[in-house]
Amino acid sequence: RLQNKQKAIKKKIVQRRKRIINRNFRRAEKQIAKAPLKMVPWVGIPVIIAMTSFEVKEYCEDIKEIKCFENDLFGIDQNVTSDKEKKICGMDVEGELKPMAEQQYKESKKWIIDSTSDLYNNTIHTIDDAKKRFEEIFSG
Repeated sequence: RLQNKQKAIKKKIVQRRKRIINRNFRRAEKQIAKAPLKMVPWVGIPVIIAMTSFEVKEYCEDIKEIKCFENDLFGIDQNVTSDKEKKICGMDVEGELKPMAEQQYKESKKWIIDSTSDLYNNTIHTIDDAKKRFEEIFSG
C-alpha cells in the first residue's frame, strides 16, 4: 500500500513538473513575442529588453529548481533537456531583441521627423493663407 501511494505521489509530481515547465515556456515565449510591441521610441526600450531577459532567465531557473526538487525527493535525475528548453533557456534574449529595438527606433524616429515636418509645413501654409486673406479683407 505504501509503495502504491509513493508511486501515485511520484506520478503526480512528475505531471506537475511537466505542467509548470510548459507554463513557463509559454510565458517566456509570450514575453519574447510581445516585447517589441511595447517599445516606445527612446523611452523604456533598454528597460523592456532587460526585464524580458530577466523574466526568461527566472522562468528557466524555476525549471531547474523543479527538476532539482524532484531529484531530491525521488532520486529522479532530469538531465534530459527538451528542444524547447534548450531553445528558450539558451537564448540570448537581449541579443534577439536588440535588432528589433533598433529597427523600431529608426522607424519611430523617421515617423516623428516626417510628422513634425508635415505639421510645420501645414502650419506655415495656414499662416500664409490667413495673412493673404487678412490683407485682402483690409486692403480693399
